[in-house]
Amino acid sequence: MGITLSNTTKTTKVIVKVNEQLESYANDPFFVKKNQQAAAFLQAHGLPKALRKRRK
Repeated sequence: MGITLSNTTKTTKVIVKVNEQLESYANDPFFVKKNQQAAAFLQAHGLPKALRKRRK
């Protein structure tokens, strides 16, 4: 598995394999706190105008 970056117009297909046996960090206190902070920020400030146009 690897990614090749170059200045040409060719695109490289990247295949990502997810290992289902790995532990999920979705409920880790660090990520829960960051998610809560992001949700509070969006409640207070809303989405940027550029993103509002795309979401219809």
